Amino acid sequence: MPSQSGINAFGVLGIPPSFEIEPARVEAAYLRRVAATHPDAMGAAALHSAPDADAETAALNDARTLLLDDERRANLVHDLLGGPSAESDRSLPDGFLVEVMEVRERAEDSAEVAAVREWARSRRSRHIDRVTALLRDPTAENLSDARTELNAWRYIERLLAQTDDPTDTQPDTRTDTRGEGKRAV
Repeated sequence: MPSQSGINAFGVLGIPPSFEIEPARVEAAYLRRVAATHPDAMGAAALHSAPDADAETAALNDARTLLLDDERRANLVHDLLGGPSAESDRSLPDGFLVEVMEVRERAEDSAEVAAVREWARSRRSRHIDRVTALLRDPTAENLSDARTELNAWRYIERLLAQTDDPTDTQPDTRTDTRGEGKRAV
């Protein structure tokens, strides 16, 4: 199955597909590949292959960006494992839409926005934990369940984006899926 971006970012960076991947590993693979396409590394051949090097660098940049985004990486791994697409399976956890609608109503009250964002961060962490567990054992049932969690995760990300306060200087944090605690996103 093709990924959301039309590329296999893992293949572009030469990393085995996995949702649970260290950001440092993505960065190291990216830097190795970028260095190999740099004109200084290519010597005289660089004069003749500049357009190819530019396209390859763009693909490397896209792959790095995709793999450093937890949600996009989860969707890519899910796609590579043969899970149902978001277009073909729009399922959500039972009661999820009602809960989100109630939370959105609370978000209309500016005094409640911080509480809504905290709720959304907590829910995001739960969805990440569930997706992580389901992708570790990619049976057909688990991939279907992972799609449901990924769909809900997308709703949560939208809610966080819609309640984002541009004057808030505190970075958003996500639970790191690799056991490193919290990290800024």
